[in-house]
Amino acid sequence: MDLQAKLKTYLAFIEEGQLAAMYPAFARKRIRIRLDTAYPLGAMDIEFLQRANDEWLRPLRIECEVGDLNVSGIDIITPTIYRPASQPL
Repeated sequence: MDLQAKLKTYLAFIEEGQLAAMYPAFARKRIRIRLDTAYPLGAMDIEFLQRANDEWLRPLRIECEVGDLNVSGIDIITPTIYRPASQPL
């Protein structure tokens, strides 16, 4: 699955209320999507993420961050619920 399809899947999960239904205690918390990659993103991926952030994520108050797994062959995008470190799951 390509990056755009993954991001759209997670946005649908959030917008349709499925995330809030699964984690009702965090329903009104900020949301962050973290993209961990094993390899540096290419120019097209970076451009897409910048556009997606401006057009899709920021209007919904969803944060996006990119990390590096340093593990060969893994490209994962996962939704995470943003909460202060002092607030456990």
